Amino acid sequence: MISRTLLRDLVMKIVFQFNFLRGAELDREIGTFLENVDLADPDCFPPEEEVTPEEEEEAEAEEAVFEPVRLTEEDREAVLSRAKDVIQKIPEIDRAINEKTESWTTKRMSRLDLSIIRLAVYEIQAKDPDVPLKVAINEAVELAKTYGSEDSPKFVNGVLRRFADQENEQDLLGQ
Repeated sequence: MISRTLLRDLVMKIVFQFNFLRGAELDREIGTFLENVDLADPDCFPPEEEVTPEEEEEAEAEEAVFEPVRLTEEDREAVLSRAKDVIQKIPEIDRAINEKTESWTTKRMSRLDLSIIRLAVYEIQAKDPDVPLKVAINEAVELAKTYGSEDSPKFVNGVLRRFADQENEQDLLGQ
């Protein structure tokens, strides 16, 4: 089974595609995407740490030939199931986001930042005991650092902190 971090990464990419595709076209693209994800390809997922140009050149010079590593059927199903559930709940998720943001409606947000925020809000609203609120927010910020603009991590964190504040209020009220 793939890690939760990788699952989240793949689901976010599918949720991002939803911004541009619908229906059969989206289903076809998701299928193609999941069949071609290569877990062994260093270009498939950006490095977690910043790589200097010298380190990158060194890695390219030493790059070994490798066999592609594909998602298992079980992993593909887990990613697809989670992505479809998030996409199905986008109207509800967007309402929650719009209630929390004052001057930044979902229509004004970058599609990438919004995709990351949607996934995190889905996880927060699901109240999955395996994904505490702080983990959902931290993972979203990490996705924003990896794929977003320079300002994305701060923006994503700021929006999601509003959900954390609400949860803390509910805890204090005993709800």
